[in-house]
Amino acid sequence: MFAGHCARRVPWWCGVTARFDAAAIRQYPEFAELVRLRDAGMRFVPIVDADGRITELTGFHGWPSGPVDAIRIRSPRDAVAMRIARDERILWETSGTLRDVVAMLLELPAPEHRVAPRLSLGSGPELWIP
Repeated sequence: MFAGHCARRVPWWCGVTARFDAAAIRQYPEFAELVRLRDAGMRFVPIVDADGRITELTGFHGWPSGPVDAIRIRSPRDAVAMRIARDERILWETSGTLRDVVAMLLELPAPEHRVAPRLSLGSGPELWIP
């Protein structure tokens, strides 16, 4: 899918990250799915409630050609992913468990690929990308 930052060159902090990832995955196995997305180039933003508790995690990856792949995770059993065109048309969408949604998102062809989804499924939400 998209190239991860550690795949191009191996900076010193990738070893630190790998040790942290392994410890976190031992404690929370579903964290492995987030690592897969992060290593594929996705960035994450936590959504917090009024008390500062994380209520969901939103991830995004912007493609050079314009589309954005996004994921919203509320729990290991509640995740939604979509590809949204520059003009906010939804080109692809799926929902389900975190593991299933991540697998489908990582299998999604790049927007330029001949079999990538191009037909609009509807209008997407207004995205805030930091």
